Amino acid sequence: MSRERKEYLKEAVGKIIPLQKSDVSQALVNSISNSIYPFVVGLIHRDDLVGSGTLVRFGDRQGILTAYHVVHDVVPKFDFRAGSQDSLGLIILPHERVHRFEIPLGVGVLTVVDIAKPKREDSGPDLAFIEIKPSHHLNQLDASRDFFNLGVNREKGLRMDLSEKDPMVISGFCHEGHTTEANKDGFSLVKGFKGFAGFTSIEHRGEYANYDLCDVVVDYSLADDLPKSFGGYSGGGLWHVVLTKDQETGKIGHRSPMFSGVIFYQEQISETRKILRCHLTNSIYGHAIDAIAQAE
Repeated sequence: MSRERKEYLKEAVGKIIPLQKSDVSQALVNSISNSIYPFVVGLIHRDDLVGSGTLVRFGDRQGILTAYHVVHDVVPKFDFRAGSQDSLGLIILPHERVHRFEIPLGVGVLTVVDIAKPKREDSGPDLAFIEIKPSHHLNQLDASRDFFNLGVNREKGLRMDLSEKDPMVISGFCHEGHTTEANKDGFSLVKGFKGFAGFTSIEHRGEYANYDLCDVVVDYSLADDLPKSFGGYSGGGLWHVVLTKDQETGKIGHRSPMFSGVIFYQEQISETRKILRCHLTNSIYGHAIDAIAQAE
């Protein structure tokens, strides 16, 4: 039996359900995290975390979808000029100890497609695509990670009408709580950054400069181990997760998460609540795809 047929039968016995707090088991969270993890990267520059991104493909083009300010506002700046000795580091493996994955910037392997330069920090629009050209660097990345197919999912993405009732998950890497170890594994200094995937919900939706936006909520009253700051999360992903309930066993499962947005701004709105502002599906499956397709 084909993998696709097995997946269809698995989904067919499950009834789609709304998310209830009691449904969120650690096993469910781990399963969803494992489904999203292959697409998520942390972006490292000069030995520090500068943001997050999602590995995507459109046609034969592959790269990282992230926020514009992650690429252009980092200090010191990325040097993409020919002959540059600069590099982009990517966090791609759990518990990496040998070295991070690095792509040199001065040899024409990476190019940046500026999708939307922010007009306002809190509203954007704020999107960029770091294209990775065919090379052994791309081959290595392709062998260990997955690229979410924007083209295959475009029509579905454009039809989506997400609301506060839809279970959502945020993904990325946090600067808060990072570790620093001296003289570790043969290196003078080793830094470690934590990846994080967590359930959230849409607070409200909006639009600015013809780009759709949504705010998702972080509620600190629900857990005491949430990051106080989501610095490093800029450029990270927002995912829609359809939960299912097996009619026979009552077991809660999920379908394959759907990439639905890019995080670019955070704001504390009360002592116990923070919002993360994201570009939503029309920005991704409309504007971003159009910009990638038109780039030389």
